[in-house]
Amino acid sequence: MAENVKQTPSSTIPQSYPVPRYIQGQLAHPPIGPNESVAEFRALFYDLASAVQAGHRAAAEYAMLFQATLLTFRTMGLERIRSAIIQHMRPEAVVALIRLTDGAVERNSTAYFEVNDHRKEYFSNKEGKAKIEARFASMGYAADAVDVEAFQLALPSLALVDRQINAAQKQLMAFLREIDRRDAKRGEDLRRAALGAVSRAGLEMTLEREAN
Repeated sequence: MAENVKQTPSSTIPQSYPVPRYIQGQLAHPPIGPNESVAEFRALFYDLASAVQAGHRAAAEYAMLFQATLLTFRTMGLERIRSAIIQHMRPEAVVALIRLTDGAVERNSTAYFEVNDHRKEYFSNKEGKAKIEARFASMGYAADAVDVEAFQLALPSLALVDRQINAAQKQLMAFLREIDRRDAKRGEDLRRAALGAVSRAGLEMTLEREAN
């Protein structure tokens, strides 16, 4: 996400781990998307490193932690994209529901173009939103009608993203299983931290969507 993303607690603590120089270079310029946060990537790396506390770390373990961070961060990003797609479709969902409640309206008529004004009213303030939602309720739609409609409109795009999420999750779980094979305790700690980070990313987007 953007660089002004809220920092996690681990990104503000002293980074006391003797990270090898080549890993430091990768942390400074990780292979992430243009709209994603380098600071958040580094914070995730130190979160995972903290989850598998150890004394002296070999360079190979830092490489393992970096790979786990990369796979986890990629999964988190796809989960956020999935939620963002649904959020992106909310204005079109409002328009679709307004047209359904209007019934048959002649194309290019005044009523046809007023739909956009009602959409702006819905997103402009709480009063406007409540007014339009009352209109939906009067026609029998449930309180979550906009979210349901947005989900339906987003389904074609979500199918593509879900395939990417499944592939990313399989990669992450395969990697974690390999760590577990070598060191069960460390593998379990890393799995818990990685999946926890993915869950928090999904919850964060859900709460943001519900707030809107």
